[in-house]
Amino acid sequence: MAVVLLLALYGMTLSVAAESDLDTAEKLATLLRSARTVISANQNLINATTIVDKGLTGDVVARRATELFEETSGISIESLDGSSRVRRFLDAQVSSIREIVDEHQTTINKPGIGFKGFVPATFARLVNERFTL
Repeated sequence: MAVVLLLALYGMTLSVAAESDLDTAEKLATLLRSARTVISANQNLINATTIVDKGLTGDVVARRATELFEETSGISIESLDGSSRVRRFLDAQVSSIREIVDEHQTTINKPGIGFKGFVPATFARLVNERFTL
């Protein structure tokens, strides 16, 4: 949005495709930030040494991230056309979020270790590396 406004100030325009790309990128960034927020909010749980099954599964993180995305953006992912590019990208990112959390359950649930290293920055990097269509 800011880019579009800046270009308008200088008498330039973005193509519809470029605007669509920017919109998609903003939505993906919002969803990833939402997922990072969920991981951040659960650091005490993740790093708890005595809780063996923390219940912080891929489904739980994906659901909470989607809820936070909807609160932040005002857009329900489910309301988007299932065949649209933005919906396919968001669905792929949700799948990546779910997979990464599920693959790290052994680490997240490991008893006796206080710092698991499953922090928001690492999580986001892993999600980005996994993200494909």
